[in-house]
Amino acid sequence: SVIRGDFSINGLPDTREAFIFADFKEFRTSGEDIASLHLPGNKKVLLPERLNKLGSISYKGKFTGFIDDFVTFGSFTTKLGVLSSDLLFKPDTANYFSFSGQIITHDFDLGSFLDIRETIGHINTSVSVTGFSSGNDLSAKIKGEVLSFDMKGYQYKNIKLSGLSLIHIS
Repeated sequence: SVIRGDFSINGLPDTREAFIFADFKEFRTSGEDIASLHLPGNKKVLLPERLNKLGSISYKGKFTGFIDDFVTFGSFTTKLGVLSSDLLFKPDTANYFSFSGQIITHDFDLGSFLDIRETIGHINTSVSVTGFSSGNDLSAKIKGEVLSFDMKGYQYKNIKLSGLSLIHIS
């Protein structure tokens, strides 16, 4: 794993008042690297197995704000495609946070990620999203467009999206 960039925190030692600025020029890691981290108490980071399908993950972008109110924008590049985001996060507790912003996918191999490559191929999207996460539940209101989507050998284009997604993560 590699991290290269500029990072500053103003307002310490009061972490609730500390303003954080991070400009990631290069951030590269993998699910394997993250899983090898040891947390206090000799615990390990547990990631969903599906994240290993992304391979090496590179990020270029910025993070600005406070611990409980921050904006992050940039691009994640993986072996399955690119995801760009411009999101506002407002964590309330360790188990709850709200978010809003824009998410764009560029030629993302959704079929490989979901293990249904014979049915679904690549997807390109541009969506606005607002929602929250509480414990293992994620709720998101999505509005935008699927610019292109490969399904069963046919490419669908310009599909309008508007809806609510409820996901339980286990």
